[in-house]
Amino acid sequence: MDAILIGNGFTSKLIEAYSNVCMMRKLKQDISDIFNKVNCKFQSFRINVESLEYTSVAAGVCGDMICGAVSLNKPITGIVYNEELKKKTISTLKANGFEDSEAIYQSYFLKYGLVYETQKLNVSNIESVLKMVNIFMQINIFTEKEYKIVKSVSNDIYYNNGNCEIKNIGNGNEEKLKKYFNRFGKIFTTNYDLILDTLYPDKNIRHLHGGFNYIDQNKKSSTKLSPKKSYLVWGINGKEKSALINKGSTFDDFDFGNFSFAGTLLCQYLNELEKSEFDRLYIFGYSGENDGYINTAITNNYNIKEIVYYTSPEKVNDLKFKFKLNEMFGLEKNPNILKMKAWDDIWNEVL
Repeated sequence: MDAILIGNGFTSKLIEAYSNVCMMRKLKQDISDIFNKVNCKFQSFRINVESLEYTSVAAGVCGDMICGAVSLNKPITGIVYNEELKKKTISTLKANGFEDSEAIYQSYFLKYGLVYETQKLNVSNIESVLKMVNIFMQINIFTEKEYKIVKSVSNDIYYNNGNCEIKNIGNGNEEKLKKYFNRFGKIFTTNYDLILDTLYPDKNIRHLHGGFNYIDQNKKSSTKLSPKKSYLVWGINGKEKSALINKGSTFDDFDFGNFSFAGTLLCQYLNELEKSEFDRLYIFGYSGENDGYINTAITNNYNIKEIVYYTSPEKVNDLKFKFKLNEMFGLEKNPNILKMKAWDDIWNEVL
């Protein structure tokens, strides 16, 4: 049996309102005071560097040569971030009054991905806004109330005035989409929209983060719900998200090798992702950032014979990017399981 895991890269192509550009424009309009404040406060961390990432040992990318040069005789063994950026970021954290700046750099900037926002002129996506608000809460720049406001407004934006179903797609062909997804025994998604649910009204689309047809962690609705009545899992990291998925518990200290997701409906979906026998797991439009428990479930599924990860055409042969994916899904000892393909392969079938 083949399965597929779908992320927002899928929805944003079919409905323009779900692109980061459109959602960020709406967020800025709806909560301009919070947006402008967080964007301004993060400005001091925007330090442009020539290269953000380096391979620490040869990768067919740098090897014994200067990073960026090509070497074909050694495998990737590690990736490190720009040391100059690290020093300046930690220094800026200290200057802003953060007590444990080293730990915050490791968590918020590296683990939660804010290091990529340092290279952009403006905050690029909603989850980054949440991370920035959360980090500045530690020095009382923002409050818990403002953090909740961002989540609430984000729910409304993702609802898109109810235009989140198959009938609302601007790109794509309904019959072609149905033909494509018919090949999968199970469909998992981190999206809140109902495109796939309304494409297949009689099929169980496994929403790992809830959605606009979930009443809570345990119960789905047969009809579309409003943003205020829907159960959506938001969070800056896996700890916060897993607490919402599993009724306040977290998976941080669990032994995933011996632990079976249980209890809530959302946990059962994770359990299926971890335990089901898949000949191939296709991953499309999913970055894996801040979803460690999902990545761990994939890591622990030894029944998966092959993982096919769809990415931009220019990254298909990028050895550094492949190393990062192998690291994310815990495939370092068996990297041949992972195959990278251009997302054009899918779009050519469904558009």
